[in-house]
Amino acid sequence: MLPHASEALSNEVPLEESIGLARRAEELGFDEVWVPESRHGRSATTAAAVLARETGRIGIGVGVVNLFWRHPSLIAMEAAALDEASDGRLRLGIGAALWTLRALGEDDERTRRQARHRPSGRPLWRDRPACRGARCTASARSTTMPRRSEGARSLHR
Repeated sequence: MLPHASEALSNEVPLEESIGLARRAEELGFDEVWVPESRHGRSATTAAAVLARETGRIGIGVGVVNLFWRHPSLIAMEAAALDEASDGRLRLGIGAALWTLRALGEDDERTRRQARHRPSGRPLWRDRPACRGARCTASARSTTMPRRSEGARSLHR
């Protein structure tokens, strides 16, 4: 068994390729795989649902979900469904990702103002967690990222 090991998957390749990599990571003893929500590619939550259905043990990470693209209520509903579909294997990162908005030309005064004053999504699951067994994170600067232990193997050759 490897020390804690994670692998970041691309969300811009065919889902079959991601499924194959997630299964291989599970076979190799990795603890989790992560699907990013980047650019305007696939929905990370939809890809995570497919990976959850196609694997049995490995943690399924979604991150970082951008609060500018999804309303916090929707994030909470999706997290609850994913946590159930994955039998508690969901890892969820939530953040602003202003650098992504800038790269896509979507950074304007409105988004900068919202970034300074936006409420945290945390109240949505403070009393009744949307993620039963999952690790959920809500912060202005999310640091939830895939971790790779020193000396761990990569799925990508």
